[in-house]
Amino acid sequence: MLFRSADFFHIAQGVVPFVIAAAALSVYWWGKRMRARSLTLFCGMAFLVLASWLPAEPLTQFVRVRRESPEKFVHIRMNDRGFLVPSVSADIMRRAAEAFHNCGGRDGGFLAAPYYPGLYAFLNTRAPSWDTYYLWPRSDQIQQQEIDDLQRDRTSLLLLNPTFAINGRESLGFARTNPRLLGYIESHYQRAEVKLPDGFKLYYSPQECRQPPGKK
Repeated sequence: MLFRSADFFHIAQGVVPFVIAAAALSVYWWGKRMRARSLTLFCGMAFLVLASWLPAEPLTQFVRVRRESPEKFVHIRMNDRGFLVPSVSADIMRRAAEAFHNCGGRDGGFLAAPYYPGLYAFLNTRAPSWDTYYLWPRSDQIQQQEIDDLQRDRTSLLLLNPTFAINGRESLGFARTNPRLLGYIESHYQRAEVKLPDGFKLYYSPQECRQPPGKK
């Protein structure tokens, strides 16, 4: 996975062990009285961390954006705890929660694809399938098992983002990686009249959803 998704955050997973090894080597050289070499290596690592790695860290970016644009974050409650999340994500979460509860709020009654596993905790429900990421191509056998899971749990609501593809690769779009599952969803579920940001769409089961999203 590290080399198939070579963005900064995945590459950083391989950089951390290198930094630890370089730090150990710097200490070793210092103990051997090779002070110049040790200091050069230490300063190089410090520059790498402070100039390249630290500014791109999620926490650093969060603090910067919150200071410059505080309206981009809102508070939500989950299991009696408060969380600060991007306003766009909060909008998706709240709309999904409203639709889920209107549909019946049954355990296993919600699916998010190709990603968004945190919504299951927010809705206090289990996913119909064991795997909660739909980012890579799957065999017809696995997709059929996921269809069987939807039927078994009588899943009433789905949150889909058909246009999302990891690293922007069209070959990894949901329609390419899970065409059989998507075909089943489009033929057995109806798209809700609810507008969501970032390409997300809500689908509901006419048979299982008590009150379709967007309808009174």
